[in-house]
Amino acid sequence: MNRNRKLIIDIKTLKKIKDYMTKSISRNVTHIHKYLCETTRAYKYCNAIPNKEGNKNNGKDGYIKLFFDEITEEWLYHNYVQLNKCQDWYNRITDKSRGNVTFEVPAASCNHSEKIPPRIAKCPIVLYPQKNEGTCGISALSSAFAFTFEEEMAVEIFKYKEMYLKVLSNPVKKTKKSSAMIFLMQIMEKKPFSKSFECKRLNNVQLNELKNKNEYFYSVILCFLRSTKMSRDHIIAFSQGWIFDSNLEYAIDFSDDNLNWCVGKGKEHEVFGGFHEVVQFRKRIPRKKRKK
Repeated sequence: MNRNRKLIIDIKTLKKIKDYMTKSISRNVTHIHKYLCETTRAYKYCNAIPNKEGNKNNGKDGYIKLFFDEITEEWLYHNYVQLNKCQDWYNRITDKSRGNVTFEVPAASCNHSEKIPPRIAKCPIVLYPQKNEGTCGISALSSAFAFTFEEEMAVEIFKYKEMYLKVLSNPVKKTKKSSAMIFLMQIMEKKPFSKSFECKRLNNVQLNELKNKNEYFYSVILCFLRSTKMSRDHIIAFSQGWIFDSNLEYAIDFSDDNLNWCVGKGKEHEVFGGFHEVVQFRKRIPRKKRKK
């Protein structure tokens, strides 16, 4: 058998394969692996998924590389520069000096839909809209923080915007937590926040728990959303019955329809499918009160 024989594929079959790969990529990409092709000696990109079984044969970073699910630089540019304004992320990903690394897709979903949720009277203002930049996480947190706690402290959070954008293009580590969420939590460990505020991850929190007036209601809940198509590219904040989506200039009421819009931005059959990560930001509780 001649192993060097080229496989000839007709144009129709090739188009079907490309269409299938395009649909697959647009639906499921959360991480991207960059590697050097042994044949062309050029860098290529492919889809990568977290390895839940912990098989060491799939790489030290804990991700399974789907080399058959190839991603082009054109696709990267269209989705993360033209649509979501992540130019810095794209530049660092395509840098020829960086190879054999796995990157996280940035949480930076910008709105391109003409249909937006209606504005309700006396709704809070989103002080830090992302304005077609890939800053949804830090913008949502800063806006909700200004409404719930202090506007001056919210300014201190938003000062980290440029650093936040750079963090999005860092290679992933063994932890499956998003680099965006980790960075935002680390801000609370610094002055002037460390004495007055704290944050913690909420595991297995249910949507109804965030709607009721409980311990979460008067804090800021930052959520990494997941759609029914398993995509996860957007972070919003909840506080006091309001949703702070940085694609809007005003907060919207906590409803299923509005939550679906935050996830899909009007895309057909793409609605809220749960939370990927949830973090609570609250005022630090004194130790004496904790004992009581």
